[in-house]
Amino acid sequence: MINKIILRLENIYDIRLEDIFENGQCFRWKTLENNGKRNVSYIGIYNERIYVIKETENTYLKEGKKDKSINLDVCIYLKENEKINEENERKILSHYLDLERDYSKIKDNIIENTKNTIGAIEVKQAIEYGEGIRILKQDIIETTISFIISANNNIPRIKKSVELLSKRYGEKIEIDDEMFGIDLREFKENMYTFPKINKLICLTEEDFKNAGTGFRAKRLVCTIEKLNNGFLEDLECLLDEELFEKLVLLDGVGPKVANCIMLFAYNRLESFPIDVWVKRVMTEVFFKGIEEEKITNDKIMNIVKNIKNKGIMQQYLFYWRRERG
Repeated sequence: MINKIILRLENIYDIRLEDIFENGQCFRWKTLENNGKRNVSYIGIYNERIYVIKETENTYLKEGKKDKSINLDVCIYLKENEKINEENERKILSHYLDLERDYSKIKDNIIENTKNTIGAIEVKQAIEYGEGIRILKQDIIETTISFIISANNNIPRIKKSVELLSKRYGEKIEIDDEMFGIDLREFKENMYTFPKINKLICLTEEDFKNAGTGFRAKRLVCTIEKLNNGFLEDLECLLDEELFEKLVLLDGVGPKVANCIMLFAYNRLESFPIDVWVKRVMTEVFFKGIEEEKITNDKIMNIVKNIKNKGIMQQYLFYWRRERG
């Protein structure tokens, strides 16, 4: 018998599934449906659970205007013998989607803090474009491994490598043929949890290369050995600078990957990962007319140093620029 629970989250503001799952912060979600304007339902894996989430807009009027809140219908598939507790599952999902945080206030603050800059118009445009972005609170080990794989890589290849590792060394979770009127049959054979550390520690460089990780395989083996030996213990209590200095000690973790881990796993919202897309958009928005090659990371950080929740600002700008091509 398939072990599952169905629940609904109602009247959520500042959320769009497409903005969350397509902005490069995660690699385990796949599109199920598009309503003609955007993707509105997804299937994905988190915390040893399979989620099918469908987004619907509220259509009633509030204070004379169309309400902008979203309802989420959610089916959660668990491992066969795991007990179901609805209250606990709601807490897990709310934590993952960062639903307790007021993103409307954050957006207003970012706009206010950049209103007198040369990039004020573009920042507002980016926020409006990605208005439904939320920073996921992801598993630390999975996020670390995934972003080491992401180095000099593209999202389709990253997703494929993570999926191969999961299918070969994770645990399968059974799902239905259909949910919320959506055909799930094509996904049934690929719903595997991310491997636990006791599985990962047994893998060789060749195993990782066979999963498409390429030159990153050696780095993964070295890092997993450190993780297995307790490297992550007590890191959550460190200050941002201390956490950064610890993370860059891991093989395959440079400044950009360390900031990604801090932002997407440790929820350190002042982390500001800088990759090709971020450097490009920051140059175009805040250094108009200056060649990108002349813009250093230090100059970029000097622009955002006094902006609170700059990691969320980074996501708005990154998503907006990347989607424009």
